[in-house]
Amino acid sequence: MIRAADLIDVFRKAMAEQWGYILGKSHEMWTPNKQAAYARESAGNPDRENSVRYGGKWVGHWVTDCSGLFHYAFHQLGGSIDHGSNSIWNKFCSAKGALSGGKRTDGQQLLPGSAVFTSSGEQHNHIGLFVGDGLVIEAQGAEAGVISSSVRNKKWTGWGELKGVSYDGAQPDPGGDAELEIATVWAENGKPVKLRASKNTKDKKYGLYDEIPCGTEVEIISSDGSWTQVNYGIRHGWFIMSQYLLRDGQSSLQPAAAPAEPAAAAEPEQEEMITISISIRRQDAETLARCLDNISWQIVQQIGGLG
Repeated sequence: MIRAADLIDVFRKAMAEQWGYILGKSHEMWTPNKQAAYARESAGNPDRENSVRYGGKWVGHWVTDCSGLFHYAFHQLGGSIDHGSNSIWNKFCSAKGALSGGKRTDGQQLLPGSAVFTSSGEQHNHIGLFVGDGLVIEAQGAEAGVISSSVRNKKWTGWGELKGVSYDGAQPDPGGDAELEIATVWAENGKPVKLRASKNTKDKKYGLYDEIPCGTEVEIISSDGSWTQVNYGIRHGWFIMSQYLLRDGQSSLQPAAAPAEPAAAAEPEQEEMITISISIRRQDAETLARCLDNISWQIVQQIGGLG
């Protein structure tokens, strides 16, 4: 019998090792030759289109697909399970039911180590593992690989306790029932707002960003005032500038707090310093940046850029 905690550990290890996703695979080291062969074999197969498009990024990584990760984990722990999410739903669940907003609809709490499923009609075409703290670890797709996501994501519509897994000692997880605040992305000019992998401008990940259209809802994880950590699609735990979020009770955006004035620099003894102050409207910031090509993006941010 496999302990639920041991199953979770295998999934956490796969995520920490940054496993990739290739449809039809289960724990296979990906190489350029395998990617080239896979692309040839997959010609005309729409189900494999994303694995062909993004598969090259996983060269040098272990790869799997969603149910392939379960197949591998069970094999590692001395068990056995089918490679196929619909088959797992139909044949390998000792108990199962509907899931809504991260909660079981039968009133019982979701146990860590339970499988969660997406569905389309009678088909259950994707699977992940609920690991506690309100999180699911899943081989999400060829673009994202093995990542964590929120169990409250609306895509998760079913749960199953798996045959061959012992849930003895598994504690119902309060994180699974936690209500994350929902906020709406908004900018006065109506343009998309940047969502960044890091809030630290010195971090290389700061340059990685996605864009969120105005009016989009995101889940709030935490906030330090200037930056808010959110869930948005495959971007779990990325950062957005807090001034671009409408939260409960807000009908419009609050003005961003003025940055602290830097300490005055000592004036050189032999030089005369001249300070020029320029006041412009927020909406003119982008026009100014286009006209003055020697102004850095950092200055644009200071005068009203979108993060």
